[in-house]
Amino acid sequence: MTELTSNQPAAVGSMTQAIENIRLARHQYIVNLLTKEGLDSFLENQFQTFAITHTKREFLLRDLRELSKLPLDLVHYATLIQACKANPQHIPEHEPFIFREVEIIFKKYGLDRP
Repeated sequence: MTELTSNQPAAVGSMTQAIENIRLARHQYIVNLLTKEGLDSFLENQFQTFAITHTKREFLLRDLRELSKLPLDLVHYATLIQACKANPQHIPEHEPFIFREVEIIFKKYGLDRP
């Protein structure tokens, strides 16, 4: 019984660490989009869009900054969190999860993938 109690903090720590690692990866992904070059490249590669209005750009940047400050949606990232917990030495591919979250913002402004 004592062993069970001593193991619980480690499990919680690994869950916390997994969430923090994913949050940091998402933050870095968004920080890259906040640069003019990063956003332009993303729009071109993902949406085949070469120019957007200044107003739309400012709204996108605002929403991306807000997203970077929000806590992770644990339901959306549950599979990734479990994978990180199961094998802490191996970092699973996180970009598709982050992309889906970011894509919602772009769809809000009428940008859809072809």
